[in-house]
Amino acid sequence: SGALDMAVQDALAQSTGVSLAQFLGCTATTIPVSYILGISDDDTMLAEAQRVFDRGVRVLKVKVGRDWPADVRRLHSLQAQFGDDMQLYADANEGFAVENAATRLDQLKEMGVLYCEEPLPVELILARSNLQSGQHLPIIADDSTFTFRDLQRELALNTFDILNIKTARTGFTISKQMLSLAQQAGRGVMVGSQASSSLGIAHAGLFAALPGIDHPSELSFFLKLKEEIVSRPPPICEGVIQVADLLNVKIDPDLLKAATAVI
Repeated sequence: SGALDMAVQDALAQSTGVSLAQFLGCTATTIPVSYILGISDDDTMLAEAQRVFDRGVRVLKVKVGRDWPADVRRLHSLQAQFGDDMQLYADANEGFAVENAATRLDQLKEMGVLYCEEPLPVELILARSNLQSGQHLPIIADDSTFTFRDLQRELALNTFDILNIKTARTGFTISKQMLSLAQQAGRGVMVGSQASSSLGIAHAGLFAALPGIDHPSELSFFLKLKEEIVSRPPPICEGVIQVADLLNVKIDPDLLKAATAVI
């Protein structure tokens, strides 16, 4: 439904003779981006981080929660390799426990990590509210806010600091409603990734150019892809993507044909 909603909005923009950016009400000309670092051995992880740094990425989202000593070691390795040139934040994927979450968030804060996504299981609503009230480290809501109603619940219980909106999931219409509600509640907002190609990134990126998106957005998944269906993926320069480059992302018919050919 998210993809259908975005396609309809794109068609409406074309029918009125304006760009999708104008139709949506985008105000930013550049968008800070982040990259989701894959789970792998240390050498592979550091090589991947270096590769995307060389492609312009300056913020990494690092998966944590499975093996805490190893998680801390990886974060230290990344900091040793990049220093202040790369900022880090964590995604626990609901992997912490009530007994250790506060301590781990404090440790991440001491290390200079920006924030942590979904530290506790979503079903532990009151525990998540208590954790947020401790203000150990800014908490990102993702799995706990799939829908507008989810967001209303999470705001009522004060469980998070930053909302991760995924336009592939909620389209432009509902995503705008969620953005407005989060802004009214004084929450930060970022745009997340659903393993999107450059084409998906182009649409998510335009949403990230709206007023109120105030944290780096996950708009670089296309750097993981070996093949593309667009003629020119958007370049990343010193941590940002230009909105003008997103508007120029177009499907290449030959690449699309090759990607969908039956072998």
